[in-house]
Amino acid sequence: MIPLIDDVSKDWFARGTWFLIIITAFLSILSLNVSEQLQVHIVQEYAFTNSTENIVGNLLLRMITSMHLHTDYKHLLFNMVFLFAFGLSVEKKIGTCKFIVLYYAAGCAGWILFAIMDKTSDFAIGASGAISGIIATYFLLFPRAKFLTVILVLWIVKFFYIRAGIYIFIWIAFQFFSSFFDTTSHVAYQAHLGGVILGLCLGAIIKFQLTGRERIA
Repeated sequence: MIPLIDDVSKDWFARGTWFLIIITAFLSILSLNVSEQLQVHIVQEYAFTNSTENIVGNLLLRMITSMHLHTDYKHLLFNMVFLFAFGLSVEKKIGTCKFIVLYYAAGCAGWILFAIMDKTSDFAIGASGAISGIIATYFLLFPRAKFLTVILVLWIVKFFYIRAGIYIFIWIAFQFFSSFFDTTSHVAYQAHLGGVILGLCLGAIIKFQLTGRERIA
């Protein structure tokens, strides 16, 4: 079930969201269209890893660069669709600067929790942690919004609306469950969960600030 667009008034020219989509798509597609040897080099140099061989400064850089790389086009497409669906409204509500800070902070928080919970030194890439933070913040800011979603049932495409609060609550519960019990897939659910936690914390602060301004006004 993929969210496409909500019923919240959007800023279709949200600079931060479109910047992140364009730069991530560009770098991901570029890395997917080089030789296999160069792809391995890119992963080794720019993907996140909790290997003790990397100094802290290098790990901090990897947290950022890994958010702009993806394993394949499907991975990239799904992440960018979710960023578009949730990012435009959040950015319009909190402003571009706070949105960018929230995005990268959530992404870093995701990698930190991934490093704590996953004891391997495997390389990991993707923007899911950062986008999870945006989704969690959306949950607090627009719980009553409705999303047009699409689902594929036996090759039949179905469109329908669902409450954002219900959809995101189920989605967060799935990330939490998978972080602890999914041991077969190669999805870094722990990074998703870390992004969610950061998004909920910062989102609560942002909502409190916005509510205070509205009372003053």
